[in-house]
Amino acid sequence: MRGERQAAYAQLDVYWCEYREAEWAVGEGLEALNAAMPRLGATVLQVLREQSRHVYPLFTDLLISCVDSRSARGALHRIAWRDTSRYRYWLDLGNTEATAQVVLGQPEGGRALDPRATGPRLPCVTELFPELLDDTAPEDNQPSCSVRMSLASQGLFVNDVAVRFAAQLLYELFSRGRLVQHGVVVNLDSKRAGPIEVDPRTWARFGFFHAGSESNQSESRTLTEAEAE
Repeated sequence: MRGERQAAYAQLDVYWCEYREAEWAVGEGLEALNAAMPRLGATVLQVLREQSRHVYPLFTDLLISCVDSRSARGALHRIAWRDTSRYRYWLDLGNTEATAQVVLGQPEGGRALDPRATGPRLPCVTELFPELLDDTAPEDNQPSCSVRMSLASQGLFVNDVAVRFAAQLLYELFSRGRLVQHGVVVNLDSKRAGPIEVDPRTWARFGFFHAGSESNQSESRTLTEAEAE
């Protein structure tokens, strides 16, 4: 806008250049761009998708991650927990040589939780496995799962098993609108897979309790002791 008159543009070229990690909450922003100039928002979104390497777009409802380091997963955790985050779900896949964990959780970001939602919030992978955020623990320096050399350090099918369980969780969520289990822990050496139930008693076994649930903590300890007997 120039004064009271709107400037006319025959063509607009958009370029993207990144020098550091950044965040772009472009949900409502794209709508504003489209309102100011037709197709400008769509153009910016396309540039983000094709050229962005270090930007975490915050306009999606679902965050899916499969990273190789604690630092990368810690960065995702911080992003999902920020007030500007719009992620409603975080699906994380992780594995070692013969084990894997898949967890679909609901982060505590500013707009992540629907006030109309019923039931407890699903804990995320970093809440059930807090050691994944431990900066003092040594990083796994094995080759990335995307490198062919990794076959010498991790099982041939462990990634495939994790992906199939993750896809099943998404299928159940989208087709049924609800989940009975929101994760799984797999051990290929022992040929066992254990579901992570949507149940505070299950979360208690991982050491996770929702804030302000002291009564639930004591109840869960009682139930655990009873089951042990």
